[in-house]
Amino acid sequence: MSPEMIQQLNLSSEEQELLQLAGFESIEDIEQWELSRFIDKIQQTNKIHEILQSDFSSATIQRWWNTASECKSQDEALPTSELINFEFDPEVLEMIRNAPLAETLSARTLAEKNVPVSAIPIAVLLTEARGDISVRVSTKSQDKSQVTSLATSGVGHVNSISLKRKREDIDLSRIKNLDTPADIAPLQKTDFNLVTTTRPETNKGVSPDSRAYIRGVLHPKPAFVWWGALFTLFAQFAVPLGIASMTLLLLKDQKQQAFAWVPAWFLGFPISVFTFGILYLTVSHNCACCICGQKLYVPKRCLKNKKAHRISFLGYIFPIALHTVLFRWFRCSHCGTAMRLKK
Repeated sequence: MSPEMIQQLNLSSEEQELLQLAGFESIEDIEQWELSRFIDKIQQTNKIHEILQSDFSSATIQRWWNTASECKSQDEALPTSELINFEFDPEVLEMIRNAPLAETLSARTLAEKNVPVSAIPIAVLLTEARGDISVRVSTKSQDKSQVTSLATSGVGHVNSISLKRKREDIDLSRIKNLDTPADIAPLQKTDFNLVTTTRPETNKGVSPDSRAYIRGVLHPKPAFVWWGALFTLFAQFAVPLGIASMTLLLLKDQKQQAFAWVPAWFLGFPISVFTFGILYLTVSHNCACCICGQKLYVPKRCLKNKKAHRISFLGYIFPIALHTVLFRWFRCSHCGTAMRLKK
């Protein structure tokens, strides 16, 4: 998001996240929307991602839109100047002919001669446009500086440059006409589905404040993610049980009388560690968020989202896997996006 937009709209961190998720990165993006459609878009995005409170006032959204409209009006009121091309001016051509030959110096040479970067002069542009620099030249004496004054207009930015003759170093065969429709292949059907609303029967009779209320965007591989969460839970339970059972079986082998109560079927727990380890590596390890692309059930040392599922002393992987299995939806630990596994 542009710093100008954050400063002009006076946005908090939550409001910046909401506008980014809605697709507004700059003031120009807001200017293209009507007020009613802009309010509906922001409220719908906030309802899906639950960034701000549910009673978020539409007056704040209208204030953003009004501020963006005022910025647009100020930009349109800026004066424009006629494009001026100095490149073929006779005085400029004579100045270039009389100028000494410039020799390119390598970075090593500048370092050896202790020449600072600030001592290297800035090249003068020979075409003036709105927001560009204006140039006045003199060819009376070669000993004096040919450029007598430089002044910035400070009006705006350069929109276009018009030259009086065609430059011979441009390969016109590589320039494509924008009026000719491009030969673009049609989009192929994909299984990626960002459905923003659930079916009416999915959350029928469930309170929106309940964890059982399924929300978020639809993950393109819901069954794969659910089984990955289940195998992650089994693997996390199997590891400590396998270590404990193997220890007891070894003690029974050494001290049969003291550990005669240890049954032989405890051997199934170490075997389950190997089984669920294979399932975790083949299924759970490949489950990823469809928005940010980060792995869901793989430990990673990074700053997690403040809305991520977390249980003290258990971290993030076990809570997100448990929440996915029980409620069929979850929040990504990295980007915080809510994703569901049911339509």
